[in-house]
Amino acid sequence: FDKIAELEQWICKDIDDYVGLGHMSKFVDHDHFQYIIGKFVEPEAPVPEKMYAENIPAGTVAKVWIEGDNLNDIIDCAYFICAEAIEKTGYKIDRENFYWCDVYTYDRYCTPLEKGQKIILDYLLPVIKNK
Repeated sequence: FDKIAELEQWICKDIDDYVGLGHMSKFVDHDHFQYIIGKFVEPEAPVPEKMYAENIPAGTVAKVWIEGDNLNDIIDCAYFICAEAIEKTGYKIDRENFYWCDVYTYDRYCTPLEKGQKIILDYLLPVIKNK
């Protein structure tokens, strides 16, 4: 855990407090992709030995909240809900730079989960303006 403690000063502060995130990218198909568990850090953060970093390209990001009774209910329909919500705003998913992050915030995910309430999972996806 010393490696993680060393990175604490580099963790981005411009996001709601969260326990962690899953970053999905490099999709081959629906079931084959890269999945990294971690936190957002500043671009100049050092990468400790035996740990991995993935750079996220600059651009516009949509933040979509999805509420459900349990995690599987959310995950099963997340992409379709995100795509529909984004299209309603005049944007579309940026497929050339596609990735997505599921973010587990303390307020919307951890605390409600502990209390047996509905949970909300945050999703972040790159978007571009519809032409």
